[in-house]
Amino acid sequence: MNKQYFILAHDTAREMAIQAIMNAPDGYVVEVKEPTRTLAQNSTLHGQLNDISEQVVWHTQKFNPVIWKRLSTFSYLREINEKPLLIPALDQSGVDLIYEKTSHMGVKMMTGLIDWNFAFGAEHNVRWTYA
Repeated sequence: MNKQYFILAHDTAREMAIQAIMNAPDGYVVEVKEPTRTLAQNSTLHGQLNDISEQVVWHTQKFNPVIWKRLSTFSYLREINEKPLLIPALDQSGVDLIYEKTSHMGVKMMTGLIDWNFAFGAEHNVRWTYA
């Protein structure tokens, strides 16, 4: 049996998922999970990060969108008690930040990160320019 995916958007999809489960051999695994971020959320996030990187100076430095993505994601996760890790680097040259990648975030968590960025931007007078 090949891998099958069902988006539970209507009763027919739910019935097909149930039938696939009933026909699956013993030992197969079923996972039900929240969908990952939407394309619109991805676009909004990257627009925010570009605006923040162009307009905000943080502790006398300007950072590119990739650094802002890491900083805002780490701060947001810490705020919601997801406890990202700050651990000594394997090569002993400092510390590494370990946290969930935004591409793996569900819609709800991504909405929270986008809201967090809006709040941060408001506190730092960011003018949103993306469409």
